[in-house]
Amino acid sequence: MTSKIWIDTRLNRDSQIVLSVKDNGFGIDMEKYGKRIFKLSQVFHQNTDSKGVGLYLTKTQIESLGGE
Repeated sequence: MTSKIWIDTRLNRDSQIVLSVKDNGFGIDMEKYGKRIFKLSQVFHQNTDSKGVGLYLTKTQIESLGGE
C-alpha cells in the first residue's frame, strides 16, 4: 500500500486556525489506547522500528507555540 498524508486547514467558529492531518496508516484503537495516545514511548502496533515519539513530539510542539 502506498502511504498517503492529507493536510487541511480551516477557521473554526471562533476564528481559530484548525490544522488537520490524516493518513492511511494502520489506525489506533481509541477504546483501548485513547488515554495513552500522546504520551512518550507509546507504540500501538507491532512495527519493530517504532519509537513512540511522533505523536508526543507533535503535541509538544503545538502546545509550545500556544496551540491546543
